[in-house]
Amino acid sequence: MDLIHRSITNDVTYITGYHTQENRVAGYLAEPVKGKPDDAWLGVGYYFWVDETFAHFWGPDHIKKKADSYEIYKARIDSTNLLNASFDEKEYFFFKSCIEKAIEYFKSKGHSVSLLKVNRFLSDHYWPQKGITGIIFDDLPHNNPKTGRIHSEIEPFYYNRRIQIVVFDLKTIV
Repeated sequence: MDLIHRSITNDVTYITGYHTQENRVAGYLAEPVKGKPDDAWLGVGYYFWVDETFAHFWGPDHIKKKADSYEIYKARIDSTNLLNASFDEKEYFFFKSCIEKAIEYFKSKGHSVSLLKVNRFLSDHYWPQKGITGIIFDDLPHNNPKTGRIHSEIEPFYYNRRIQIVVFDLKTIV
């Protein structure tokens, strides 16, 4: 069973992604909104969930704290140059190695290490040079008694992955 919704058009594989954003005054979200650098855990870009359920969880948990309502922008993402650090072993180890090299670079210079610094370093020195237009990665959800969301009946085995895609350039989105 394929966890990611894929389609093929003219030999290009697209992944369906769901972007959660506060409801705009105009009412319709014409395109996704770029994430803020401080919140960009995979780098500055446009964030999508591959499971629409998590896009709907994100809305009330994060967006509605700032706005009255949220909306979901559905897009087809060209997967040709996405680094698939969730489902491709070789690409995962490449991704991990790049992060470790960035961390080591900062440590060797006597600088502190932060998510923002590492992402900026990779955005400037690795991803564009390698032709990477985005990253597929996941984290593990946790049961949330406040919301009543149960992601695993057999804690601590969280088998339901929250897979996200960050896209660095809108040209990758159709």
